Amino acid sequence: MILCHSTGGLVTRALLESQPDLVDLLEQIIAIAVPWAGTLQPLPYISGQQGFFPLTSGQTQKALGHSWAAFDLLPPDPGKTDMTDAEGDLDFFTMGGSQASPLTATAWMPTGPLGNAMAERANRSNDQFGKRERFLSHDGQPLDVEVVCFGGWGGDTLTGCAMDARGNLSFATTMEGDGTVARRSALWLSGPRVKHFLVPVGHYPDSQITREHAALWLNPPVRDLLGTLLAGRTRQPYTYAAVDGDDAVNNVPQVKVRLVAQDADGKPLPGAAVRLFDLQGVDSGTSHPIGNRIRSTLTLSRANITQHAAGGLFRFEIEFHWQEGGQEKVGPRQALLIQK
Repeated sequence: MILCHSTGGLVTRALLESQPDLVDLLEQIIAIAVPWAGTLQPLPYISGQQGFFPLTSGQTQKALGHSWAAFDLLPPDPGKTDMTDAEGDLDFFTMGGSQASPLTATAWMPTGPLGNAMAERANRSNDQFGKRERFLSHDGQPLDVEVVCFGGWGGDTLTGCAMDARGNLSFATTMEGDGTVARRSALWLSGPRVKHFLVPVGHYPDSQITREHAALWLNPPVRDLLGTLLAGRTRQPYTYAAVDGDDAVNNVPQVKVRLVAQDADGKPLPGAAVRLFDLQGVDSGTSHPIGNRIRSTLTLSRANITQHAAGGLFRFEIEFHWQEGGQEKVGPRQALLIQK
């Protein structure tokens, strides 16, 4: 078994695709927040729009502009790589309304020696990683190994960048990622032995700290399934809820709760729904359907969350249920906390 996180998954892929005989030694790859289809995270820094303390944006650009690895992480060329998934075009980087790659559409780079160094690194990354298959492969043939992919949902993440004719970049962020890697990139890998699991990013009852990309594996969905996989136990349905990280601590009237309901192979649980408990003005056991999707967002009134837990924390409970073999199955109740 190989357990990899983020860039480690890309290293693992390069190793196995160059030495496919190693696959015979593996039963499984567990890939947590791996940017299979690239990530925009380095681009604001190497384009000079953002710096990281104590460096200015210009100093940051100069440092990362000479880094080979920063370019390896950028979205590849859609002319060589299928930059789509079941939802359509990924649209991580666009130019004139069409998909492109910052590795090949380089008008955003500065002129002069720094721009020349950046162009050299972009060309090298495009040569080596510009073409990516949606499945692990060697000489065009899929590698026979199970891959379990975890992707985050609920962290403020760069998921889009548009470049105009002058090379100016406009970035867009959404909650469709783990704060660093877009959900659709982490779950982009496909194949008959690839399984996808979505991780709601937010506040869980074990901690009031929102764990994003750098510590995604500490969230209960990853931790629980990882323990099952490492111990070789039978996989159970994957049902989890997390309160939006901002809504949990800010005094906003509405609180978003992200729900995920998947079976042991990552498919939607048939007829999945949740019941709510300990909410003022809401009947105990009120059911809210998820349907045959793997995720849903439930919005609750903050005023209805009145059960005092401790200090400034207030709690309520969620219980998942679904259909299996003509019978209703029920998961364990999950307590969620907010601050007031």
